[in-house]
Amino acid sequence: RRNDIDILFTDVVMPQGMSGIELARLTLDIAPGVKVVLASGYPLPALKNDFGDLDQFAFTNKPYRLADLARKLRA
Repeated sequence: RRNDIDILFTDVVMPQGMSGIELARLTLDIAPGVKVVLASGYPLPALKNDFGDLDQFAFTNKPYRLADLARKLRA
């Protein structure tokens, strides 16, 4: 089956209880080739403390500029 999703860009904090990190992990379980970029106002070390290893995801701090996001997607 062809995967139609290439990129998941999500905030870490989302409504209704699921975090962006949980969404990212579920997405990679279903579609391992998807590139994930997480955005957060929280510092990465604090997120790693709460969620464990996040090295498989790209990360950008908020606020971010479009150029920052484009750089993460190209990396």
